[in-house]
This record gives sequence, C-alpha cells and structure tokens, in this order.
Amino acid sequence: MIPIISEPRQILLAGMSFYGDPFDIHAGWDEENRIGELWNRWMRFLYHNPFCQNLAAEMPGFYEVHLYDEDTAEKGLFEVFVGIAIMESVLHKIPENLCLKNLPESKYAIFTLQGMDIKSDWENTIQLSLLESGLQRNDSYNFQYYDERFKGIQHIESSILDVYIPIKNLQ
Repeated sequence: MIPIISEPRQILLAGMSFYGDPFDIHAGWDEENRIGELWNRWMRFLYHNPFCQNLAAEMPGFYEVHLYDEDTAEKGLFEVFVGIAIMESVLHKIPENLCLKNLPESKYAIFTLQGMDIKSDWENTIQLSLLESGLQRNDSYNFQYYDERFKGIQHIESSILDVYIPIKNLQ
C-alpha cells in the first residue's frame, strides 16, 4: 500500500464526538458500535438541520477523526469525531450543540481503501507501509474522508474512502 503525500492547509471541522471505547457494545465495522451510533446521531442532526450542510467548505464530504491520548493504549479509550469541513467565516452560524475541531496544517500520507480493505485491519498495514516508506506518524490523530465514492456500510464492496495520517520523515 503506497501512500500519496499531501500538505493541505488547516482544516476546520464542525460536528459531534464520542469519547470512550467505541467497541464496548459491539466490535466491527457496522452501525451497532459507538461509532455507528455517532454517525446515526450526526446524520439525524443534519436531516433536521439541513442549513448546516450549506456551511460546508470546498471539500463537501464527511470526516471521521480519531484522537488518541494516554488512555488509548492502556484502556482502549479515544475520541471519535464526525463532521464536515467549514470555513472560518461561518463560525458564527454553527449551532451551540456542535463541536469544533481544528486540524493543523500538516504533511499527510493518504491511503485509499477500497471494498473489503475498509473492514480489514488497515491500521497495521498502514503502519508497516509508513515504515517501509521511511515515514512515521507525527501526531496523535488520523482521519477518514468520506465522499461520493463511499456507498455506505451496506455497499462496502463498492465503496472507497481515504485515510489521512499526519507524518514526518524518520530521522
């Protein structure tokens, strides 16, 4: 798996989050775990607040950000955030029940996952690919970008998504 290297500018996101063990009630890539519940809550919010979709920046897809801290390795706890990219000029229009995330300008390795690779243990595959490319993670988060190529969990075989990993060169 060979990544594409990109250096997008800062990404400002508006959405919803969950902190804990996202697989405590159900493991796997489906709507039965905490991540699936979060996506369902987010999509219900957008359905009832369609004006929020008009706040999206030039990348009209959805983001799923995984933020890791000291509890991740020890207890399996981390934050999952789902949302849309927005421009700073619309911050005053963001409802108070949404969270904001600011992903700093960074160098990213972008991995494109297709079909059943999406449900695989791609984290380990990506880590090996980074090492083979002379790269390493540069931060405690990564994100998945879902656009029109992602057809949904029910159509995973024909779906595509991109995984962005902040990176730096090995010293």
